[in-house]
Amino acid sequence: MFAALALLVCLAASLVMSHRLSRPIARLTEAVEQFGAGDSDARAARVDGGEVGLLAARSNEMADAISSNTEVLERRVRERTHELTRASEESARTIDELQKALAPVRTLGGLLPICSSCTRIRNDEGYWTRIEAYIRDHSEAEFTHGICPECAKQLYPEAAPRADRTPGMKDG
Repeated sequence: MFAALALLVCLAASLVMSHRLSRPIARLTEAVEQFGAGDSDARAARVDGGEVGLLAARSNEMADAISSNTEVLERRVRERTHELTRASEESARTIDELQKALAPVRTLGGLLPICSSCTRIRNDEGYWTRIEAYIRDHSEAEFTHGICPECAKQLYPEAAPRADRTPGMKDG
């Protein structure tokens, strides 16, 4: 009878000790799994002393550090996103301004077929037009007319000033 009673006491003590050891480990495991699943507030229950208590404390310290670092990173991401959004809006405004500034600019490009005798230009429809009209129609340029000193000498020799007194005239 004494042996049965001793066995029963040992069994009860064993169950109590097992429960005291396994329950904190189960709680620690549960808290770590919750944290790993995204619950940043999950922490292990405080256990006094022993290796399980130390493990729970270290687990909570790691969770606190991860939460703190996550907050810092999220703040940095918000700040950088704000900066990038502002820069993007500024770039969009600049692009819009440049497009508005370029809209009235018209340039001539490519090959222009020009008559070597009368200097008229053949347009896209195949008609020959005066160079002034073509440039006026295809750019923002406007023309005024005058006469250069060389042509003035040829056309009006009696009225043209002498070449050695004509400012701005170049040979060529």
